[in-house]
Amino acid sequence: MRALFELFSGGFMADIKVGGEVDAYCTRCKLVLAHTVLAIWASQIKRVRCNTCMGEHAFRAAVPGGPT
Repeated sequence: MRALFELFSGGFMADIKVGGEVDAYCTRCKLVLAHTVLAIWASQIKRVRCNTCMGEHAFRAAVPGGPT
């Protein structure tokens, strides 16, 4: 989880590009899994595709309502 915090608090966001991979919460699989970045706006990941189910959705770094 620390890596997620560093990633989205400016730790190494410069390394993330469209087409790159990030761990994100999948709304279909209901798990944190590897995703491909589809869209970035204002240095924030906006849209991703799950590499497991191929579902496309807004980026969520962690389980909604879960611990941060």
